[in-house]
Amino acid sequence: MDSWFYILKIAIASAVLSALIKWVGPTVAPPESAALILVLLPTAILGSWLLSRLSRS
Repeated sequence: MDSWFYILKIAIASAVLSALIKWVGPTVAPPESAALILVLLPTAILGSWLLSRLSRS
């Protein structure tokens, strides 16, 4: 159950970061490629962690 809470926190953080980048605008936010990396990086980390957990079961 604790692992699902961790997954939920990462998903919320990714969504908030994505919304913040779009809301602030291109003048203050990082370039689009950097913003994409910032959003996809937690997703990649979460995916690899989840796959390792499922392969252990």
